[in-house]
Amino acid sequence: MAIAKDYTFQETLLSAANSAPRHQGETAWEIAVTLLEKVGVELVNRATEITVELLLRCDNSASWHFNRALQAIKNRSPASEHNPQESYHIWGKFIGYYAEKRLKLRDRTIDIDILASLKEHYFLFGSQIRATAFVPG
Repeated sequence: MAIAKDYTFQETLLSAANSAPRHQGETAWEIAVTLLEKVGVELVNRATEITVELLLRCDNSASWHFNRALQAIKNRSPASEHNPQESYHIWGKFIGYYAEKRLKLRDRTIDIDILASLKEHYFLFGSQIRATAFVPG
């Protein structure tokens, strides 16, 4: 499968997932979140952004999808374990982009289950990410 292939295949899959029609949203979501967990550092920002875009398109089960994305970030390759800054960057990118996109939608509310997920994962984010993502601006 292309998920295990090189950069070009993964980038093509991300682009396809991002432009998928609404009725194929769940399939697109699964592709994006799987890639979020598997891609190398050169594609992780794009995978994060597309995962958030697809997350915001979810009509239902937003909290389940949000948790799934957090789990994918947490389960990233062992390379992230040896470089905590990389992990913090990915967490921060995900949370920051999610908050930014929600504000652009003029949606200042947060699902109570998503808030519970953030509370559960709060200490995994690192102090710099917590300060950036959770302080109202």
